[in-house]
Amino acid sequence: MNEYQKKLEEFRFLYFTKYGVKLDDEVLYFFIRVNEMQVDLKKQIKDIPRLTYRSHWDYFLHGLGRFFLPSILIVSIVVFIQVLVISNTKNTMVNGQLIYKNGQPLLQLKYGDSLFYLQVKQMP
Repeated sequence: MNEYQKKLEEFRFLYFTKYGVKLDDEVLYFFIRVNEMQVDLKKQIKDIPRLTYRSHWDYFLHGLGRFFLPSILIVSIVVFIQVLVISNTKNTMVNGQLIYKNGQPLLQLKYGDSLFYLQVKQMP
């Protein structure tokens, strides 16, 4: 006899002595498998680590870290990128000034150390 058949006979005997009912093999097989699943489930539940803290303040800080820390990290990255973009655009700004040479209006653009002149047409 293998182990399964031993369990089957033990369960059949116990059920018959307690309730006076003879069960067929399929029903007994179902009961045994459910019992084995319960045992395995209890083992898996025991293996799950429990998260316990000493005070309510610790629970609050844990929840705060799980919710706000990722959002604060994302906001700080976005702000850092915006500061980089703004600092780069300040260096590329072009200063313009309208000047007249020989009675003709010109737009003087200063970019870095270079000067550029654009002719401006006057409206009639």
